Amino acid sequence: SYDKLHEPLGYKGFFDIAEAKAFARQNGKPIFIDFTGINCNNCRKMEQYVLSNEDVKQFMNDNFVLCELYCDMNDIKLPESEWVNDGDRTITTLGRRNLFYQRTNYNMNAQPYYVIIDADGKVLTKENYKYDRDVQKFVNYLNEGLSNYNK
Repeated sequence: SYDKLHEPLGYKGFFDIAEAKAFARQNGKPIFIDFTGINCNNCRKMEQYVLSNEDVKQFMNDNFVLCELYCDMNDIKLPESEWVNDGDRTITTLGRRNLFYQRTNYNMNAQPYYVIIDADGKVLTKENYKYDRDVQKFVNYLNEGLSNYNK
């Protein structure tokens, strides 16, 4: 059912935060979370203008575990074991679960939104990154996250 999801061209990653954390722990790398959406125009622009940059791509592939969390994939039903209780309702779809995770952990519900964490979930930058097509600013953000990561 995850066949509708994709990483940006030239990237390999995960669509599940628990899998990304397990892999990051085994491989000694920080996690780059990309809160995205299949219908998010600004997400595609970030892929087109920033993530497609060959230097950015190589740096990210070498140093980070990518986790793509789609926040609008509500036609992908979760197995009952992965449902989340959100107070008065039960979250049963991938998109709503990812949005719930973004909202409850980072107090944000807009995409694109980028967060760099370690395998324990500790945020490694002073601020998380929002839509900004400035490649150098994005590289500076990646460098900050990597320099605060303790292997």
